[in-house]
Amino acid sequence: MTAYVRDYSGERQTREHVDGFVIERRAVSGMPIIRSISDLARGLLYIRKNRHTMDVFIAFHLQLAALMVVFGKLLFGTKALISPRGKEDFSFRGGVIKAWQRFLYRHADGVLIQSDVIRSEFLRQCDLHLNGPEYRAIQGKVYLFPNVIELHEASRPLKHAAPFVVLFVGRLVEL
Repeated sequence: MTAYVRDYSGERQTREHVDGFVIERRAVSGMPIIRSISDLARGLLYIRKNRHTMDVFIAFHLQLAALMVVFGKLLFGTKALISPRGKEDFSFRGGVIKAWQRFLYRHADGVLIQSDVIRSEFLRQCDLHLNGPEYRAIQGKVYLFPNVIELHEASRPLKHAAPFVVLFVGRLVEL
């Protein structure tokens, strides 16, 4: 797992291994557009390199991470799941934002929602802002994916002999 950490004031990027995770601390940049393009390119290279060993790429939030996993799907045929984390991710605010959200939801393999309440609001917003066929297509790929895993679910035996691998692409608030 690679986690990108924004709160780092160093002049050079660092990389370290902590408990099986790769933590990359990015250097401070005064040019956020160049940083975003660089992050997108590095993420897509990582997806390309690991596409045969990863089962799915999940993006939490509809910002750069979602764009990364959806482009990974379109370019390399990987599975892409996106998980809007709040109303700002599915409010369909006009113009470019609405087009951006429609593109991401249309091309993702699934939309992971944390609770029934959020699912209801998400589908209500989709119904208000999307046409009928587009709404039905998105409705068919919305899955309840709570933040908490029940112990009895997590302790079931694995169906496959190979280990299950998940890549988290998104925002890490703190370690």
